[in-house]
Amino acid sequence: MEIVGMLLVMIAVGAFIGGLTNSLAIKMLFRPYEKKYIGKWRVPFTPGVIPKRRDQLAIQLGQLVVEHLVTAESVQAKLQEEKVKNDVEHVCRKMYQQFTTQQLTMKDVLHKLDVSITEEQVEERIGKVIEQKYRNLMDANGSKQLQDVISEDFAQKLDQNIDTITTYIYNKIIAVVEEPTTKRKIEELVETYIQSKGFLGNMLLSMVSSEDIANKVHYYVKEYIQTEEGYNKIETLVQSEWTQLKQKKVEDLYRIILDDTVILTLKKQILAQLNISELMNKPIETWLKPLERKVYEQWIPQLVEQVLSKLMTYVPTMLDKLEVAKMVEKQVASFPTSRIETIILSISKKEFKLITYLGALLGGVIGLIQGLFIVFIG
Repeated sequence: MEIVGMLLVMIAVGAFIGGLTNSLAIKMLFRPYEKKYIGKWRVPFTPGVIPKRRDQLAIQLGQLVVEHLVTAESVQAKLQEEKVKNDVEHVCRKMYQQFTTQQLTMKDVLHKLDVSITEEQVEERIGKVIEQKYRNLMDANGSKQLQDVISEDFAQKLDQNIDTITTYIYNKIIAVVEEPTTKRKIEELVETYIQSKGFLGNMLLSMVSSEDIANKVHYYVKEYIQTEEGYNKIETLVQSEWTQLKQKKVEDLYRIILDDTVILTLKKQILAQLNISELMNKPIETWLKPLERKVYEQWIPQLVEQVLSKLMTYVPTMLDKLEVAKMVEKQVASFPTSRIETIILSISKKEFKLITYLGALLGGVIGLIQGLFIVFIG
């Protein structure tokens, strides 16, 4: 019984010493946090291993993160995952939906962006762009014939509508001829012409009044214009002028097409069609609604694809600019030692306990071997 008791005591002592030693070694990784002194003499093994090497640990962790964890390749691989792409598309669609349901106008959007611009300023800027584009177009095509500049469809439409144009001009001529002012003007011209003939003219006026002559001239002019021959004459003139105009070089028409009045009229017509005031006060949702399906199914996926693809090319540069290693190093170096201890223990607490138990087991085995050795030797 004495031998068994001795063996049990030695096993217990060995286990206690082995477990205590390992537990103390684990504690000495973190404790004490600072150097300890007895007088001027620094106590050995103070501070603990980790507090003493905290700066080196921060550097190593920074390098570990950059070289093995957050690498350019790992980030690029993450950006290529279908799930990431789908998540980004979902967020974009949600943002687009929220934006369109706010009933914002263009004026509201500009106000939110802190952009101060009035409708008059928008019209002025668009007008300048129209004028500049028009002048550039004319200058770039100065040596070309007009028929080479205008679109083939437009030219064909004009050719097909010569009759319509002729009718319009024909009706305008008749309307002008029928105006009372035209009749009075003919009378003035007749009277001036006859009086310029001296004695014969005065004699003619004594027999027939200038008004009668003017009425006759006016009547015959009107009658001629209204005949088929008169219409055909006007049509022939219109066709001839249009053919000659097409063959003219653009630079030969500069005085006409680059006239300030022409440009001003062009700008007014385009701005009237655009109706800037209506556009700026119109809810954005109303003119985005017809495009909603295309936005969801085409534009957003294409935009996300291009953004992620572009982002991938900039990942190495971004990581270099962010200096992730220094960021981690600085963050770890700023941690209090107690927090580092808590982080490591939260990860490896179970393993540290097993190491303590292993030390106790080894200590117990060594105590048993020592006891057996004493028994056999004794």
